[in-house]
Amino acid sequence: MLRKKSNQWPIYCPSLTSLCLEILTPRLDELLKRTPIPANHPSSTAVRSLLLTSLSQARTLTLPVLHSLISPQLSNLPLPFSTFLSSEDHFRTISRYCPQLTSINLTGIPMNTNILEIFCKNNPKLTSFTLSRCNVVTDDDILLISKSFLANLQSLKVDECYEVSDAALHHLSQYCANLRNLSVNFCQYITDKGLKSFTSSPILLQTLEMERTSISDSGICNFVMSNGAELRELKLNGCVKIGDTGVNYIVNYCTKLTRLELRECDLITDIAGRNIAQICLNLQDINFGMCKPLGDSTVQYIGYHLKSIKKLNLDRCGGVSNLGLSSLNKCRKLKELCVAGSTIDDQGLYSLFATAEGEVLKPHNFRVIDVSFCKSITIEGVRMLVNESKKLRRMCLWGCNVPEEEVKALEAMRPRILFLRTAQINSIQS
Repeated sequence: MLRKKSNQWPIYCPSLTSLCLEILTPRLDELLKRTPIPANHPSSTAVRSLLLTSLSQARTLTLPVLHSLISPQLSNLPLPFSTFLSSEDHFRTISRYCPQLTSINLTGIPMNTNILEIFCKNNPKLTSFTLSRCNVVTDDDILLISKSFLANLQSLKVDECYEVSDAALHHLSQYCANLRNLSVNFCQYITDKGLKSFTSSPILLQTLEMERTSISDSGICNFVMSNGAELRELKLNGCVKIGDTGVNYIVNYCTKLTRLELRECDLITDIAGRNIAQICLNLQDINFGMCKPLGDSTVQYIGYHLKSIKKLNLDRCGGVSNLGLSSLNKCRKLKELCVAGSTIDDQGLYSLFATAEGEVLKPHNFRVIDVSFCKSITIEGVRMLVNESKKLRRMCLWGCNVPEEEVKALEAMRPRILFLRTAQINSIQS
């Protein structure tokens, strides 16, 4: 952000790094050949890591550029979706030239056991493996990684590796005593049996992501009783067998939680919601989206007990109304709020910024607000949100009954806010 004098509006520009990369990327191979990055320069490794990360994220990394950027000093190698890496020789070159690797991201790359063996043999310092969307990864591959890195392995992500099952968790529990972060989202063959493997191991995970797996209350209860003391982040979205019993065990044994995601867990009621707010006082990020039984009671407890919460998703929670929303006016650190599909109206929005007695509170720190499909909200409520939220950057208005002309006027008044709405799709289709 560039600023003029203090009494003038700030001028915003795109990230300088992003701007430079956009200009350089088409000719980066040629530029690196003409002017290589100095090997011994103090910033050399940082520059190489930045270029690799940015080009990988933009999916513009090529094999010649990769060869120009890898160096013996690199410790982090992000190569997601680098499908040009088509032969084992490519990986052998990377492994040989980067002996200091501690973290590698191979998301979406066609993998096989031979490729994994290359890294297991040549890169003993690896502590973090990301193999998400590598569909051919199996339980045997997890066994290979577990035996190769043993206690060194601290982080493993195998999201959407559909052949991974309970056996993989058993291998990890046997060999990887220092595992701290595990992500097995969408691995449908993982059940309570897999979680039970951890109960006899010393592993104390800090992050566990198990979205849309086949676990139930029984599995999560056994796990948190023995291995939940250090858990900070837990993601159980779409685990439809999780209910109040499992959640109550989570809140009693995982008191250090800062992020809890329970989206689409329809068995959860306000009883569990209130317990979460009362006991897990360190929570800063909660996702209750599409937990239809939850209502105002849970939201009121959140407003009373979790004053430091920063992100709250109540998307399509059927019982949330103005009454619950008004209790959030004391959560002054709340930056992202989603109440899409609820029955709130303009009065509910106003209650975020004033007490029942009419006392106007200090402006919120809202960056993102989603009121999509809240049919009772009018342009007056939207305008009030915009005026009272000085740091707002995105507002979702999908399915809201607000005039397009009025929204365009707000866009002109606050150009730094991105307004997402149905009219944009209609204009594209036409």
